[in-house]
Amino acid sequence: GILKTEIIDGYLWITYTDAPENPIKIGKVSSDAPDTSDEIDDSGFDFYPLPDGTYGVKAGRTQYLEEIVIPSAYKGKSVTQILPDAFKEAKNLTEITIPDSVTSISSSAFSNCDSLTSVTIPNSVKSIGEDAFRGCSRLTSVTIPNSVTSIGERAFYECSSLTSVYYDGDIASWCNISFGDDDANPVYYAKKLYIKKSGTNEYELLTNLVIPDSVTEIKDYAFRSCSNLTSVTIGSGVTSIGESAFWDCSSLTSVMIGSGVTRIDSYAFEGCYKLAEVINKSSLTVTKGTYYSNGNVACYALEVHNGESKIVNKNGYLFYTVGEVNYLVNYIGSDTELTLPANYNEENYVINKYAFYNNDKITKVTISDGVTSIGEYAFRSCSNLANVIIPNSVTNMGDYAFVYCDSLTSITIPGSVTSIGSSAFYYCSNLTSVTISSGVKGIGSYAFDRCSKLVSVTIPNSVASIDVYAFRFCTSLTSVIIPNSVMSIRDGTFKDCSGLTSVTIPNSVTSIGNEVFRDCTNLTSITISSSVTSIGDEALRGCTSLTSITVDTNNSTYKSIDGNLYSKDGKTLIQYAIGKNDISFAIPDGVTSICDWAFYDCDNLTSVTIPDSVTSIGGYVFYYCDSLTSVRIGSGVTSIGSYAFYSCDSLTSIKYRGTEEQWGNISKSNANIPYACVITYNYTGE
Repeated sequence: GILKTEIIDGYLWITYTDAPENPIKIGKVSSDAPDTSDEIDDSGFDFYPLPDGTYGVKAGRTQYLEEIVIPSAYKGKSVTQILPDAFKEAKNLTEITIPDSVTSISSSAFSNCDSLTSVTIPNSVKSIGEDAFRGCSRLTSVTIPNSVTSIGERAFYECSSLTSVYYDGDIASWCNISFGDDDANPVYYAKKLYIKKSGTNEYELLTNLVIPDSVTEIKDYAFRSCSNLTSVTIGSGVTSIGESAFWDCSSLTSVMIGSGVTRIDSYAFEGCYKLAEVINKSSLTVTKGTYYSNGNVACYALEVHNGESKIVNKNGYLFYTVGEVNYLVNYIGSDTELTLPANYNEENYVINKYAFYNNDKITKVTISDGVTSIGEYAFRSCSNLANVIIPNSVTNMGDYAFVYCDSLTSITIPGSVTSIGSSAFYYCSNLTSVTISSGVKGIGSYAFDRCSKLVSVTIPNSVASIDVYAFRFCTSLTSVIIPNSVMSIRDGTFKDCSGLTSVTIPNSVTSIGNEVFRDCTNLTSITISSSVTSIGDEALRGCTSLTSITVDTNNSTYKSIDGNLYSKDGKTLIQYAIGKNDISFAIPDGVTSICDWAFYDCDNLTSVTIPDSVTSIGGYVFYYCDSLTSVRIGSGVTSIGSYAFYSCDSLTSIKYRGTEEQWGNISKSNANIPYACVITYNYTGE
């Protein structure tokens, strides 16, 4: 049995009758807990007397149990408080029964109970403290009684497995709960809020919300992340809508602002991307397209009006008409394989921006011939969408249309699409093949950026422009044919395509942008046509396998000497073929300047000779030349650029043909010459 319990220097100690000489330290007592422990009884709980004559409870020895039933009374008096840190980090706890005598759950009471799966809070509890259930990573559901009036900051923080929140009260009561922040409302993680039907024991998923006239205030974070909520009607009694009250209600398509509303706080409707219709009955000035105004309520709106709702539900497809244009604004059905309606009221329609955003149920979408346009972000984050069929009726594909569609494996773009929008397929990480039909004229910036499994892409002769970073980080792309219709290859188009082995630039191309092939580490050869007149900075930087740069002999701007890239007059060394096996290299006489990054990451080079004709050595020229041990520099050099010798850790010798005074006059600030490097002046040897 227990001989005594005592708190010493903030720690709880227990002395057992069978070992009175060996008291055991149980754990640290929270600073905001009562400072006197009454005793631990045979049940194993630790009870503390409270000022009102009732008791608070801590886990005591029960912290090691899997199922815990907290007693409602101790010594004939009620247990009213679960004390701070009471069951904190009780790793084995899977189920907890809280008696209806408890009125408050204190801070961190169940934090990091990472085996706890469900909690039912009795109707006696009025407050849930900050961090109360923080880190309960296996908690899947929680029931909140209508007695609760406040939930503290981070109360459900990191409850990443929450799927359902059940509330025993009505909407009016829910609106009166004070949430400390986003993470105080468990709906932030669960996304679903179930409200108890009046007079029954059944719960109903909240989809169409009507705030009764009796409610005067919708408090901060009240309906944060209710992802199944499609419409909201705010009663005339409401005067204010709190901060982030409807933030990230990702299916909300229609909201009616009641006549009594005088204030909508910041971010109240932030992230309500599908909110197409705002019915404004208030005196507030609400203008569509405005961002910060009135809590972003009309940021994505197609229309603001003061009549009846114009949303039409056609078998789960929500349509809205503005002027003569019909918009598909949302899908609220349950099907996983969709064939979109052939028309709307016998007319064509467009898929509105964000229409299917974050729908993780759909796996296949067949877009009908009645669709003329796919809006921005239309299928963003449809994580299970594996198959999309786009008809020839579609002429526009908006920016980010299929961004983050992780399951999409192949796509055919019809020739009717004039241009593939910016980032249209950004981060479609399982996309393996792309067919772009003849007729498509442009590929937008970042269109296929980070499609790391893309192994093949067909670009037709109709394509005239490929915008910046269009195929960046397509690390599985081994070859690509650039058609003769393309006039320029923009900045970073194939940057970090580490699987790319060879490229031929067609005669139509006149310019190659900055970083176009940067860090294409398996690129072994490149052929530059006669038409190319400009090559941007760092275009071939980091192409560590590049052994040959071939330039058409008719090119009037560039030429190749021994597989390296020079200006036509031979006076500027633009790029050394990094992947060569040369251990030493002598820059030809007559060269006057060396471009930035020219020898970047040339691991094989151990020595370089720079002739007297060179006056300028660019920045980063020998950056990361790890094996470089010696450099001979001619007396004609007047400037050495920033970081020219950065990370040349093996460089021990620079032999300079000029005098020490001439060396001192060279502009070489931040050239990063290693401290261990010895400078030899007036060098005359070979």
